[in-house]
Amino acid sequence: SMHGVGQLEHVTLSDGGEVSLHWYDPPTAPRGNRILLVLPGLNNDSRTSFVQATMRHLRSEGFQAVALNYRGLTSSLKTPKLACAASWVDIQEVAQHIQKVKPNSELFGLGFSLGGGMLLRHLGSEGGNTLFKAAVTVAAPVDFPAASLALESSRRKLFMNFMVSTGAKAFMLKGIINSKFRHLVDFRRVLLATRLSQIEEALVCPVMGFPDPLEYYKANDPRVLLQNISVPTLVVNAEDDPVISINTLPFEELKRCYDNIQ
Repeated sequence: SMHGVGQLEHVTLSDGGEVSLHWYDPPTAPRGNRILLVLPGLNNDSRTSFVQATMRHLRSEGFQAVALNYRGLTSSLKTPKLACAASWVDIQEVAQHIQKVKPNSELFGLGFSLGGGMLLRHLGSEGGNTLFKAAVTVAAPVDFPAASLALESSRRKLFMNFMVSTGAKAFMLKGIINSKFRHLVDFRRVLLATRLSQIEEALVCPVMGFPDPLEYYKANDPRVLLQNISVPTLVVNAEDDPVISINTLPFEELKRCYDNIQ
């Protein structure tokens, strides 16, 4: 049932949760020893056309590409943890798994949008223990509370917010709808939500155990740990990105990290 090219590997994590890895070429393929893990954003998974195109491009550059599907995206939830900003906590275990599957490889990370925010949070949390040799983020929110506020700051932003949250409903409900955690969700409020913060209130916070969206953002915010990042990291954002406003990026802090690594 896989759309797109590749092979799906289901991975059970230490807490019983399940994610999947979408290998563009099977792990056994002789594709050199540079592996690139792609972390999709909110509303995307390994079958999304731009993720497939990215893996195809990486392959032409000599990488073995593999994309992560967060909990609940390719199977129903086994644990009360959704695909959301908090999914960064699984990255280290996924990286360890990849290292077991491909013992003599070098691992690199590429995160899109929320996946990029997760990658930065992982790199900051793990510091020198990360298994990534280098990382790139594209259109990542770096300051979660600021990015969330900016998405409610004008009519145009609220419209973008509405568009994003419409997709987010399907993305986040997918794994929970047939799971034993569905009683935690206020489905009516999720369906009526017109902005991400309302989905977080009705769905993410009750399932994940956060008191409110602000605590959820703070608990998963990459910004507070940027100074611990210890591997070369390229942060790419577009000046006219309608979802992640350039004004929410903490330039001074990013520059300080750059000076530290130099």
